[in-house]
Amino acid sequence: MSVVPTLPQLAPDELDALYNGDPDGARRYKILRAVLVRGLTQREAAAEAGVSERTVRNVLRAYMRSGSLEALRTRAPASRRWSSHTAAGEEALATAMAEDPLAGGDRLWRRAQELMGEAGARLSRRTAYRLLAQLRARGRSDASADLVGAVRSALPLLHEEPPLTLGGSALARRLLPNERDVALRGTVLRQALRSAIERLRPAGQPDVIDRSWWPYLICYGEYEEERSRAELQHELALSASSYSRAKRQGLNRVAAALPQIVAQLTALPATQACERLPRTPDFVGRHDEQAYYAWRLQAEGHAHIWGLPGSGKTALAAELAAESHRSGLRVLWHTCLAGREASLAGIVRGLIEALSSAPDDELIQQARQLGADPLQVLPLLDQLGERLAARPTLIVLDDFHRVGA
Repeated sequence: MSVVPTLPQLAPDELDALYNGDPDGARRYKILRAVLVRGLTQREAAAEAGVSERTVRNVLRAYMRSGSLEALRTRAPASRRWSSHTAAGEEALATAMAEDPLAGGDRLWRRAQELMGEAGARLSRRTAYRLLAQLRARGRSDASADLVGAVRSALPLLHEEPPLTLGGSALARRLLPNERDVALRGTVLRQALRSAIERLRPAGQPDVIDRSWWPYLICYGEYEEERSRAELQHELALSASSYSRAKRQGLNRVAAALPQIVAQLTALPATQACERLPRTPDFVGRHDEQAYYAWRLQAEGHAHIWGLPGSGKTALAAELAAESHRSGLRVLWHTCLAGREASLAGIVRGLIEALSSAPDDELIQQARQLGADPLQVLPLLDQLGERLAARPTLIVLDDFHRVGA
């Protein structure tokens, strides 16, 4: 038979001094008095204090075991009591994630336990999953959630021709806020997205067993090859959760790389006429084509680049134009838009605006008043020729197939 310790009677100021102003400690003391002094049942004491009967039992048990009111103090939170242990667990989990970014939570937890040695037994699965969620949320701060969402919405538009919807997307407006030409904005963003996907590709030959290949194979398969998730998931032999993790990692990396790629694509060369010249930071493996068209330009003064939509005509033209600019030529880049601008007048108007340095230039004012009549274009064409003759110039007409369509 257990002996109930005597409960001393304390005044409010004594309670405050004993528990350092902790209201929970004072409330536990009042629960004890309700049961041990006033004779209330545990249920009645719980109802009076606004707590559960289990709390009342725990308070009684703690006091009877210790016989001291010190047992009623509020214990330090687990996060403080185990701060060093939690820090070690977080460090081990971060190391495990770095070793295998695509591993599931259970695999990471067990690997962290191995890294922690004997202390790993104290890292529970629940704590590990909580720490993993914090680490992943921290990692996503590099590519904010809204940017990743904008990338996810824009990628299905890669094959749009012309890229007007892509150029009007939230991602295009965010990354190219100063570009008013929607078609050009879409063209630049399409190049940037494809470059970002290519940066996911590891070195060597594709290997569906190698986890490092999964983000690239998934993003390239879904958005470049337009294959279904079910088909890719079956081909890679991945569970739904593993597939989602790999895709999420790929999208995060694409979003993180895009601002730098867009900055490279829109880097301003020395002359104003080159401001709208797309650049190709990931242009590789087409040296024979580039050499052929460079020879045509030098030998004949012009070249036509033919190919199917999405085959890289714009990228090849941009690389040729960049090389010409580096050799000292002035470059005027004009994208032929659909509709009214898909005409000789639209081309002349675009070239004059790119060539002129002052917005109040009389030639610009005349160009903006041009109609569709070719006879109105001829006088301006002569004046444009005179200005072009002042310096060797390369003119690039992108999407020329729209003219006259």
